[in-house]
Amino acid sequence: LHVAQQAEDIVYSMMLRSMFQPDKSEEAESIMPTVNHLNCVLKCWSKSIRADRGIHAYSYLRAWNEWSKQQNQKDNYADLESYCLVLQSCLAHKSDEIDGTMNEVAREMSLVAIRLWTELEVASLTPDSRAYSLLLRAICQTAELPSNSANTPALTALARVFRKCCRGGLLTLEILELVRNATNDTQFSKLVENKVKLVSKDGAEVPLKKILETLPDEWRKNMN
Repeated sequence: LHVAQQAEDIVYSMMLRSMFQPDKSEEAESIMPTVNHLNCVLKCWSKSIRADRGIHAYSYLRAWNEWSKQQNQKDNYADLESYCLVLQSCLAHKSDEIDGTMNEVAREMSLVAIRLWTELEVASLTPDSRAYSLLLRAICQTAELPSNSANTPALTALARVFRKCCRGGLLTLEILELVRNATNDTQFSKLVENKVKLVSKDGAEVPLKKILETLPDEWRKNMN
């Protein structure tokens, strides 16, 4: 069996054993899987060489939350680290190539990341700069970006995530670079609310570091 699947089996056996113990018994509590066990499984998936690791990790996180709900374990839901590990699983690698291309894998993982973001918002978890970076890396890896169509799902998701990141004061140079490379000039200018010039008077492209320094301090206030 795959390492991640073996980890899933171990945690599943713990779930079964805890369910057959008397409620609130010491033994039941000692073998009740915690979010740390969840994250161990997700970490295994994030290191997997399987091209579908992101789908497996996402499915396991959803199943875990459903199980925690059924067991009335409100403090045992997936945490921010859980979501970050799934996002890591969604990053396509060169080894994921199918017939000489990894475009399809990257597109699928981008869609999983977008769905995961929606669920993260429902879970009322507050993303940090690492979460935003992983999320945007996963979204931006699709071959659909850059796109001249404003209706591209990946572009819509990118804009929503980027704006929330800025509102949270968590903008970094890495995040700005990801967004810049995934958008055209018009789209990027709109995302930064036309607060900066992309080209200098002599016609040279303005460095992203300079653009970041020109943007409102509020957008990166929590990165100091």
